[in-house]
Amino acid sequence: MTKEMTIAPSKTTQAELNFLKYVRTKELINYKKINTGVHISQKEIEDKFFTYPEFNRKKILDELELENKLKITKGKYFRYHCVIDGDIDLDLLKPTYNYDQDNDILKAMRGHLSNVSTSFNGKSTIYFDTFMQHKETHLNHFFKVDNFARRIHTPITNLPKIYRDHLLLYDVETASLDVAQMQPLLLSRLLYLNVGNNEFSNMIKNGKDVYIELQRKAKLKTRKEAKKLFFEILFGKPSNELADVFGGSNWIKWINGFKQLEYKENPRTNVKRHSNLAHLLQSAEVRVMYDVWKGLCEEQIAFVTVHDEIIVQYCNVKDAERIMNKVLDWQFKSYKINISKIDEIKYSFKLNNYQIEKLIEK
Repeated sequence: MTKEMTIAPSKTTQAELNFLKYVRTKELINYKKINTGVHISQKEIEDKFFTYPEFNRKKILDELELENKLKITKGKYFRYHCVIDGDIDLDLLKPTYNYDQDNDILKAMRGHLSNVSTSFNGKSTIYFDTFMQHKETHLNHFFKVDNFARRIHTPITNLPKIYRDHLLLYDVETASLDVAQMQPLLLSRLLYLNVGNNEFSNMIKNGKDVYIELQRKAKLKTRKEAKKLFFEILFGKPSNELADVFGGSNWIKWINGFKQLEYKENPRTNVKRHSNLAHLLQSAEVRVMYDVWKGLCEEQIAFVTVHDEIIVQYCNVKDAERIMNKVLDWQFKSYKINISKIDEIKYSFKLNNYQIEKLIEK
């Protein structure tokens, strides 16, 4: 019997069910969705699920794969993909982030996250829906500060805007405020400090949309395509792709050079040196937004975040905007704050729910 053949599924033992549940849960918490594949060491599998000599670990894993309950991919490490549907058990995992080191601002942010709800019915993403089911008992699995640039990650971070527009905070409707072109804005300042006068900084200074400029020059169909391409090039390995679009210039040479330096502030510089620029810009973004978060906490304004975006109760929009302006005025000569369209209309004109739903439908 070859590995490609399948056999009729046998009754799954409790140990096998526990392992599949563990894989499924670990996939969801690590990668925000199921069947992405996770690495689990052979020792961990044997210690937790299939203890030798009671179980033959390899035989069991092979049978689970043949029965289409598990998929195993082989590369540098074995990765396990849970193929079948089933339960999630967050008690099987330990939080990877040490919350004891949190300061008052991070503690406040976690507290606000636990008071998120929604005004829409039905399901959204599996990760967000799992968070909503377990936030009261397992919040620590859903609030993380990464080790790369100290960014905050929550189930709201990757929640599509169609759902974010319907978030409630302490059962109150919300509005979002974000800094337009935040990372290009930070890059513009960085380039001006390091190379002086340059085309990119001048584009930002003159109020141009970098993504639209790239869309036009690269002849792309949408701004979204251009934004995706911009960050793929910006955070990828040194290349001539930006020069191909904008022409060779001092700012592109500086970017490519910086991606090849040993930059000790970047924890990945020895293994992924091209990530230097991503680290520098994301760290700068966190420092700017941290001052915004601090200002919100000082005025006791509840909020949740999506990197350069804050989501507040819409009755607090004016105060949140004032705090953001105060921080950004000190950081940048020019900038723009976007306020979510539907929620801005609600805030400004206080439309009733029926009118708001009609606007959303349009």
